[in-house]
Amino acid sequence: MAAVEAGGTFYEVRCRGPRKCGTFVSVRSLDACPKCGSKKIIVRSAEAAAKTNT
Repeated sequence: MAAVEAGGTFYEVRCRGPRKCGTFVSVRSLDACPKCGSKKIIVRSAEAAAKTNT
C-alpha cells in the first residue's frame, strides 16, 4: 500500500478463469488470480489517483 500512497504504480487483475472471481488490485504484477490461481487473467497497469484536499 505504501507504493500506491507514494504515487507508485498499481495493477488491476481481472480473473477470466472458470470461476471469474472478480477484479483485484495489487502493487505488483501477478501471473495468476490471487483467489483461485487461474492463469487466465487480464492485468492492467494504472497510476494511483492524485489525492485532493476538499
